[in-house]
Amino acid sequence: MTLYDIGETVVYRGIDGDDALAIVRDRGDVIDQLGEGSVTLYEIEDVESGETFTVVETRILGLEDDSFEGF
Repeated sequence: MTLYDIGETVVYRGIDGDDALAIVRDRGDVIDQLGEGSVTLYEIEDVESGETFTVVETRILGLEDDSFEGF
């Protein structure tokens, strides 16, 4: 599982489905539910607009997808 570090640049997919560049500003705890997957909370800052967002990254064992999904 990839965890993104504070200060790292990432590409995320916004609510409209467009990809954008952001910087990780904070990372919450990894929550593991019954060993089947995990949830990580991130606060990211959009490089272009300067807006900050909280995103949830979910991972299910057996699936590999390193993308952020905003809500």
